[in-house]
Amino acid sequence: MSPAVSTSSSSSASSEPAKSYKGEAKLEKYETSAGTYEPGTSEHPPRNVPKPIKPANMNENSVAGLYSTIAFYAASFQYFVTTGDRQYLDQVKTDEEEDLSDYDEMAQYIAGGVAWFENPKIVITLTTDQPTKSGSSYTWPSTVVFDYGKNVHNAQGQTVPVPSTGAEKPQKGYMKGKYTGGVWEVTIMIYDLSDNS
Repeated sequence: MSPAVSTSSSSSASSEPAKSYKGEAKLEKYETSAGTYEPGTSEHPPRNVPKPIKPANMNENSVAGLYSTIAFYAASFQYFVTTGDRQYLDQVKTDEEEDLSDYDEMAQYIAGGVAWFENPKIVITLTTDQPTKSGSSYTWPSTVVFDYGKNVHNAQGQTVPVPSTGAEKPQKGYMKGKYTGGVWEVTIMIYDLSDNS
């Protein structure tokens, strides 16, 4: 693939400098007025969980907008599995194939203080500088980590090890993005959870 040149056809992405976004998709701003974050323990759920702040450029039809959407999505998903509150996750449009209803029961337990993870981490790492455009969609090679930590605790004082699914290690895949209706629609695509190479 040849690099973009200034004589290419005009589009919203052609005026952007060829910035490298390679690396962890990190959200820059969180609301932390509740106090210092404390990971969960056997005695209490995580406390003062930082709340993701939606980036101003998230809905721009640009590579920067797609990057911001991916970063906000990762932070919002982490907030969701930490608190059981999906208010931020619901601000990201996801492909219909990505059904989050499997998490609803777990979210009710977490939100109600019935059970909780110690310190879950959701990390999306982009493995190329820029995404590739094909038609109206973008694909961005990436790795994804869903690490729920070592233990899950409950209000009755029980601690159970979190079973290994392989998802706590980087899983190869890509982020799919499509700009539609003034927002980015994103989907995480994992090649194979059993492939830990």
